Amino acid sequence: MNTIVTLGRCCVLKKGRKDVLRSLRLTEETSRELSDEAERQSVSFSALTTTVLTNYLEYGRYADRYGRLTFNPSTVTAILNALSDETVAKLGKERGKARPKDMLASNGLNWSLGTTVQLVEKYLSKHTRWFDCTLREDQAGFHIHLSHRLNRKWSIFLAQYVSSMFREFGFKPAEVTVSDYTLSLRLAR
Repeated sequence: MNTIVTLGRCCVLKKGRKDVLRSLRLTEETSRELSDEAERQSVSFSALTTTVLTNYLEYGRYADRYGRLTFNPSTVTAILNALSDETVAKLGKERGKARPKDMLASNGLNWSLGTTVQLVEKYLSKHTRWFDCTLREDQAGFHIHLSHRLNRKWSIFLAQYVSSMFREFGFKPAEVTVSDYTLSLRLAR
């Protein structure tokens, strides 16, 4: 059986996935809310429940462990606007070097190039919704395009954060294009 899995705005075809039939007991209120949400999203109750459980297993249980905070985008924008571009870039570089290792460790994953790519595509894009991501690897390195809803300073932060993540694997920013809502990086080997 083939299944299409959506990661952010990126679709991946997974071959051979086996589904298992399970039953579970829900409160009446939880069942009603899941049914209403499934109807709003035009998906089946089963599909929505699977998505909710998968999101928890892929991210939620680990995020709770390392102290996730959720801020409204306008709050993050206000904080960023109070900082200089240089300070935002410095913070992005520092946090991009240390924080991803902690995130991966809390998810039970080792620090490697593969898990770093997974962190960008799966956790930072799909689950934390820092950005929508297009990531392509070729002989020369990585081409990464990120789009988001915040501001230019967020693009500056992300440029340094993501570059720092890959720097430990020998990749250096060869080209960086920053705008208000997008960021394009070419990381060379």
